[in-house]
Amino acid sequence: MRNYLIDEIKPEFVEKIKEHFSEHTSCQSPIEDIFWINLPQELLTQIQKEHFSSCGPYVMGLEIGDSWIKLELLVRPPSTLNCSCMQYATAEQRKYGMDILDKVFQELQIPS
Repeated sequence: MRNYLIDEIKPEFVEKIKEHFSEHTSCQSPIEDIFWINLPQELLTQIQKEHFSSCGPYVMGLEIGDSWIKLELLVRPPSTLNCSCMQYATAEQRKYGMDILDKVFQELQIPS
C-alpha cells in the first residue's frame, strides 16, 4: 500500500489533529482513529466520474496513531470494497490530500 506518513509527532499535537478531524463530520469513518478526506469531483479520474452515481463519493483514508498520521494514497469509495474505480491517487489527488494535512498543521500551529 502506498502511504504518506508523518511521524514523530508529539502526543499533544496528535490529540489536536484528532479533535480537528473529529469536528468535521464529513471526515468521520465508522472506525476509531480513521478519517476520510473527501475528494472534489474535479479531481476524479474519468472512471471515478463515470461511477460517481453508484460508488461515490471518493475518499482517501487518514489513520492517526500515537505519534504519527498516515494518509493512504488509494482513492476509494467508502461504501464499496472492490470496484475498478478504486485506484491509487493521481499526482493531483496526492497533492490535494497532502495539502490538506499541511493546512491542518498550519492552522493548529504544529511545528514541522
